[in-house]
Amino acid sequence: MGELFHRLNPAHAPSGALSGRTGPDLLRLRLWLSNLRDGARENSYGLSIIEVVTRVLIMAAWMCISLHAQFDDMVTTDDGSVLLFNSPWRLAGSGDSDLQKIFRWDAKGFTLVYSPPDPGFISPPFAFNPLLSGDGKISGYLTYPGCSGSGCSSVKFTLVLNGATVPAALPAAETIQLSRNGRFLAAGSTVVDLSTGATRTAAGGFPEGGPFGIGNNGSLLMLTVHQEFIVSNVDLTLSSKPGVLIVNAPELLNAVVSAVENRVVYEIWSDGAATDDQLWSYDVASGQSTKLAEIALGTALGISQFQPSISNDGSRLLYRLARADGAGFDAVIRDFNTGSTTVIAQILPSSANLVISGDGKSAWVHRIDGRLVRIAIDSLQATEIPGRHAWMVEQDGAEVAGSYHHLYGGAFAPDNTSGPPVDLTVKLAGLAFPLLTANTSELDVQIPWEATSFGQYPMVLHSASSPFESVLTLNLEPATPTFERTGLPRDGQRNIIVAHQDFHGLVTQADPALPGEFVHAYMTGLGGTQPQPPTGSVPTNLSNAMRPLCWLVPPAQPQETTAVTFAGLAPGLIGIYQVDIAIPADFAAPEAQLSCVDQVGAGELDGDSGTLYIGKR
Repeated sequence: MGELFHRLNPAHAPSGALSGRTGPDLLRLRLWLSNLRDGARENSYGLSIIEVVTRVLIMAAWMCISLHAQFDDMVTTDDGSVLLFNSPWRLAGSGDSDLQKIFRWDAKGFTLVYSPPDPGFISPPFAFNPLLSGDGKISGYLTYPGCSGSGCSSVKFTLVLNGATVPAALPAAETIQLSRNGRFLAAGSTVVDLSTGATRTAAGGFPEGGPFGIGNNGSLLMLTVHQEFIVSNVDLTLSSKPGVLIVNAPELLNAVVSAVENRVVYEIWSDGAATDDQLWSYDVASGQSTKLAEIALGTALGISQFQPSISNDGSRLLYRLARADGAGFDAVIRDFNTGSTTVIAQILPSSANLVISGDGKSAWVHRIDGRLVRIAIDSLQATEIPGRHAWMVEQDGAEVAGSYHHLYGGAFAPDNTSGPPVDLTVKLAGLAFPLLTANTSELDVQIPWEATSFGQYPMVLHSASSPFESVLTLNLEPATPTFERTGLPRDGQRNIIVAHQDFHGLVTQADPALPGEFVHAYMTGLGGTQPQPPTGSVPTNLSNAMRPLCWLVPPAQPQETTAVTFAGLAPGLIGIYQVDIAIPADFAAPEAQLSCVDQVGAGELDGDSGTLYIGKR
């Protein structure tokens, strides 16, 4: 490598040899040689620029993002032997839709209870609100038929009940509850005794709802709202004791009552400034409340953070608690007889993906490694249901052949260090994606170069050990220049990833680009290259792509077109493009919107933009 290395590596080049305008071959080969082959140059953190870019691309996977873990809205029997849950998963190979379905697990394994048809409505159909009596003899769920246009004004939910007949007196409602003894069925505030047919209306506002919102005597947890949005005020009562106030709070996020109606556990915003989320236990006999846990409210407004479920006799409570390290949640058991609090598992973030059995002896959780687990509470012995169940709910990056692509969901890997497991696949119409990096909540792949037919296609994720597969729609396009960004898709502030001319680090507000500097933007979606490396491989030579049109837009000033001196695949990276952009030497604004577009079709521009920080010489 000798002379060439000395010519291209600034650490070994003669003084002034690399000053001025450098060509794309020099920029890219310098990066490749100096950082990949010769141990090369590192930034102040001891990382090469490729390591910096790679780490930025996969960092922050555990930042708070509401992603359902697919075993949602779990309900179980008194002995924990049967489980119903809600999920958009489909059984592997079924070709089913990705609409919300109802599944069952018992000693025979997983079975699909109901999958709604997909007629293509604007508001799609779905199934939800699984119901299960303690003895497992009565089960059910609600269905929403979907609608479009004016038809949405009269659409109603339908209750499907197995093991009992839906009473004629039961009105249509969005909230259906079944007592754990299977005797009482409630629709809204109307309660029907299934054994006698007697009907009554619960007093005290409207029902809190949920699988633990009704007792074995037919009492409902009820809410009376005195003021709502922006400043709220709400009362919580038990319908059998309408004059007894359990709590008044700015916001009630969740509440459960034991089957014997001796204990209510509720989650509220704290009094006063409502800056904390608190979990309390209320003893019905004494009328006394005890605070169990408190966390900072954060930004999850109106969302239950604890998601409690309670045993029939009220002696044990299962809830989740956010981990201090930000890595999801711990499933926690509170034993009111002993006063002990025990962590039983680390679980994935989701909607009610944990539930306690009626007898209080076991708990079901969707564990952090993607496995569905039944835990014996006294011994903490975990019984794993076969299979590690991965899913995806969100994607980020250009949907263009050859491009690096981010998938978000869960259980992609058993931990955050071992990478993609060998039994995991992502396919598009049978075409396999290379799996590049993975942790428990993010999977990064390359869209194969061979995916050249444009349009919408189902992208299917499947772990060979699981009976389920997860589906997202990929809208393949010929080219859509898209900046790689820090953080996650739902983050409010995401910086575009741009490296300095000498690759010493990324352009940030603290380390801005300078007028006259050539910066290197990392992008996806530029389309085919010459030459084109095999799918799943880094480029071994300079791979040129069509150069996008880029410009800078300073605040309240006219835009300035910038020179793009090179566009092609970035050395050492799969499916990521490097676009070299010249900052005008007379550019005076401290920041600007950097926009890069590709001309598509009849003059249509398709591309992306982001803030670029620019300092002064």
